[in-house]
Amino acid sequence: MKKGRVRIHNSLIHNALKFPADWEIEEITPSFDKDGVKCMGESEMFISGKDFPETNNRGDAEDVVLIVHKEAITFEVKKRR
Repeated sequence: MKKGRVRIHNSLIHNALKFPADWEIEEITPSFDKDGVKCMGESEMFISGKDFPETNNRGDAEDVVLIVHKEAITFEVKKRR
């Protein structure tokens, strides 16, 4: 298998996913299951911003789920005048 190590700036991910301006990607790491095995093709991000819950007393982040709402493309056909 061929591989390459790529450095991607967090702003590229931020812009590509169209995150709100006040969201900041603080850290991206590979995901691991409960047994410590790396989940292939999955990563975790620590993101801060006004939409996220407050951290607990120790400063730990809550586990959250991002739900992406994308507007549907609609077509309208009108008779040409």
